[in-house]
Amino acid sequence: MDYLIIIFSAVILLSISSALLGSYLVVEERALLSDALSHSILPGVILGFFLSEDKNPWLICGLALVAGMLGTILIHYWKQHTKLKQDSLLAVLLAGFFAIGIVLESIYNPVGVRYFLFGQLSSVNQQDLLFIAGHTLITVIYITVFWRQLHMQSFNPQVANLYFNGQSIVKWGFEVLLIIGLVLAMQAVGMILVAAWLIIPALSARFCVDRLISMQLWSIIFSLVLSSLAVWLSWIYQGLAVGPLMILLFAIGFVIAFLVSPKKGLIKGIYLNYLDKQQHYHEHNLKLIYKALEKKSATPHLNIDLNQTFSLLEIAHQLPMISLSDLDKRFKSLFKSQELLWLEESKQWQLSQKGQQTAKNMVKKHRLWELYLSQEANYKADHVHLPADKVEHYLDDKALEQLDKLLGYPKLDPHGKLIPR
Repeated sequence: MDYLIIIFSAVILLSISSALLGSYLVVEERALLSDALSHSILPGVILGFFLSEDKNPWLICGLALVAGMLGTILIHYWKQHTKLKQDSLLAVLLAGFFAIGIVLESIYNPVGVRYFLFGQLSSVNQQDLLFIAGHTLITVIYITVFWRQLHMQSFNPQVANLYFNGQSIVKWGFEVLLIIGLVLAMQAVGMILVAAWLIIPALSARFCVDRLISMQLWSIIFSLVLSSLAVWLSWIYQGLAVGPLMILLFAIGFVIAFLVSPKKGLIKGIYLNYLDKQQHYHEHNLKLIYKALEKKSATPHLNIDLNQTFSLLEIAHQLPMISLSDLDKRFKSLFKSQELLWLEESKQWQLSQKGQQTAKNMVKKHRLWELYLSQEANYKADHVHLPADKVEHYLDDKALEQLDKLLGYPKLDPHGKLIPR
């Protein structure tokens, strides 16, 4: 039972620190950096194991920190003094340091180093747990104290350097915590999967929330729940590898968040896109009915009477480009949305109050935007229809009023047609 308590405690502490650090990497678009750093610290880990028979975490983390900082400094130097992209530099760093680590491992073959290569959570002892707890505590304190600097660094590093004194020290302090965090997490999931430990919870949280602090809290919850579930499953079903199982659950959780997130999920995006298309479809059809009524009006120079009744054939006669069956389908769609009314006694159609207002607004938006393109953007009068067809759906009432005011509340569009009032 003591063994299980140690494992659960290590997972909880690592989840907190990794989620906090990983959130910044995701926001800064440096997710690949964690993978490169995990490979760059491998030579230091191997030397630490070789020089420490009792697996001293201080020595291992110290040498890993030296290797990791060397890799980070090389990346910054190459980025500033060459024209190579960061992803190319990270690929070189990842392969080069990993090769050095494998060569050292083949020479010295230190006992226990494979726990860091492939992950072995059961190898965590009380001494490791104390070290993990200390790192997590320092990480929480550091992020709390330097919250504003780290927040600004994530979104606008240039402004952060100008606004805060000693910003570079804060930045390098974060890098130190990140490298040590990678070393500690490697013992749980291994060098190959450690980047996923940091990045996937933060990515999943980003689908659900917008603010950084909320993203960090949800990332912690995500990591805690799924990593604890992985430990419990490996305890129930003996033989399951805990580290890979954690990352597998993280990946499943990421897919679920990607699909069903209430803010940015794929399903919601598809649904909202469907609603937009339906709304645009209704608005376009109401605009066509308005124009058809305008064509058959005896006084086209005046605002037409939208309360009048009409038949399907009357509208079809004014819109010869649309087949009767297609127009019937459009009418039924508007009837379902309560924008078009069917009068049983007279066997006629009539726009509802909602339909009248929408039809009037859409024609007004269309013709004002045509006039704007003609007068202000110097479009030819025969080139303004298609752009206006697209923009009219996205002009809200405030933008429409500003556009109307800008044009001086005109009466006619570029084609001499009346702008509804």
